[in-house]
Amino acid sequence: MALKPPSREEQARDWFNSVLSSREPNPLFHAATELGVGRLVDGETRAPTRKEEAWRFTDLSRVYSRKPGKAPAVLQPAQVALIKEKVKEHTLEVCEGRALVFVDGVFHPEFSPAGSVEGLKEEGVREGWKVGSIFDFTGEEQEELLREIEWSPEVGMRHTLAAGSLPFCSLNQACVKDAACLVVGERGEMAAPVQFLFISTSTEGEGGKEGGKEARVSHPRLVVIAKKRSAGKFVQSYVDIGEGVGLANACTTVRVDRRAEVQHLHANEMGGKGQLFDAVSVTTKKLSAYRNVFINVGGDMGRINLQATMNGTEGRVDTEGLTVSGEEQELDIHSYIHHLRKDGKSNMYQCNIVSGDSHCVFKGRMKLEPRARGVTADQLIRSIMLTDSCTVDAMPTLEVCSGDVDCTHGATVADIDENEAFYLQSRGIGRREARQVLMMGFAAQVYNQVPCERMRKRLSDRLYEVCPEVGMAESYEYLSI
Repeated sequence: MALKPPSREEQARDWFNSVLSSREPNPLFHAATELGVGRLVDGETRAPTRKEEAWRFTDLSRVYSRKPGKAPAVLQPAQVALIKEKVKEHTLEVCEGRALVFVDGVFHPEFSPAGSVEGLKEEGVREGWKVGSIFDFTGEEQEELLREIEWSPEVGMRHTLAAGSLPFCSLNQACVKDAACLVVGERGEMAAPVQFLFISTSTEGEGGKEGGKEARVSHPRLVVIAKKRSAGKFVQSYVDIGEGVGLANACTTVRVDRRAEVQHLHANEMGGKGQLFDAVSVTTKKLSAYRNVFINVGGDMGRINLQATMNGTEGRVDTEGLTVSGEEQELDIHSYIHHLRKDGKSNMYQCNIVSGDSHCVFKGRMKLEPRARGVTADQLIRSIMLTDSCTVDAMPTLEVCSGDVDCTHGATVADIDENEAFYLQSRGIGRREARQVLMMGFAAQVYNQVPCERMRKRLSDRLYEVCPEVGMAESYEYLSI
């Protein structure tokens, strides 16, 4: 008699339990790991499946079908060489000498560009900020950072309203080994950004036949605190090495205190088989400002959840994103901005370019509580479909519980205007290059904010890769809402 295959729920639960059983907790994170394990074991949260609203557009079988593997205790010489190449390739020009490298979630100062660690310490003292691993902090500073790590988004929130951050955040808490930290002191001001480069390894070539059936799971953690009247800037990059599957289950916490400002560039440039989950939680206070740019182009699967909670009056949150997907990629962003106080401003803009057999998802949600009077909130999702077989799910939502507000939201989906492409071709530009130029123009609002020529070159090359030689075979009628 054939055994009945496990259900989706059983497969998801077994995967989470397998990750938990192989964890190696660090005593420093005892309180956080106990909270994470407790939430998963006691049923406060559970391994998600597509039956849940927050995950119904995300194909989690890509994760659960592979056996989770642990990060290596010692890096092999071939891995060391690959890591050095990645660091050189992905360090932004504006962050030369200002990059910190974390491999499988653990700080490796030996891979940071020459002089970065000592140079950042000296510069931080002059400008009023400090950066490094959490083990570089002591006393009250370390305790403050640990409290941020012990905090989790969506605790107590109804699962029908949540974006699905809590399960994987709890898993991150349970397994965390290290944390990247940036603390900008009161009235401190950063002249240039610091880059956190998170590199994931894979099992390809290490486990024989089993190597291709495993996914190495790491748990990067980043905590940023900008104290009163400070100004912070940072870049967060995700890449991987090897030809196998590596999953970065990341969690990012950003706290922006009164009258503080933070600028944040988030780049997913994982390899063809890489996978990324990142829950980005932002809390702002009175007269503070947070600005974010998402570049989401890498990996077999990527899911980013942004939750920005505006706790103070006259605060501002701006988030702009660019997703470029091709082949069979599945790239997903869920963004939630929560207005709790009056006179706040927020802007959510997303640009999607989708090709091949890929699937792109963007769900934007803005909620204005009754006390959030005088708020201005704008939301726009623009998508281009380049092939007949690609899929886009664009969902802008507004929940307004207050009067005296100015809110807009909308989404557009279309394909390339062949008249515009023909015009460029008539000027001697090749068909594929013409389509690439049009895509560059479509993505210009976000593309032009990337402060690095090398990253812009990689984006341009990626746009060329996903632009097909021919247009869509069928004519579609698109609806803008």
